Amino acid sequence: MSSIFVTIITVIFIAESFWEFRLFSFLTNQATKIQNTSEREKLARALKLDRRWNWASWILIFIIFITPSATYLPLVSLLCLLETLMVMRLDRVKRRYFN
Repeated sequence: MSSIFVTIITVIFIAESFWEFRLFSFLTNQATKIQNTSEREKLARALKLDRRWNWASWILIFIIFITPSATYLPLVSLLCLLETLMVMRLDRVKRRYFN
């Protein structure tokens, strides 16, 4: 049963990763359209946080691969939760500046 749950969480993570990449690409390309310097800096901070999260998620994925099977369920759940939070943050930034 847990392997089915892990598979579902992994598929959700992959879908969120594609969505996060689309948001990141869109925000990176549209950043030059923001005229206000402080607003551009806020956007730059959000993008910098996303780049750091990308590195952290790869490290977490590597840790998941080397951990025993009894502990990867909470790690995969944590990975998916953090990815969801990052996607929500980038989506909020997109709605704030470009809607």
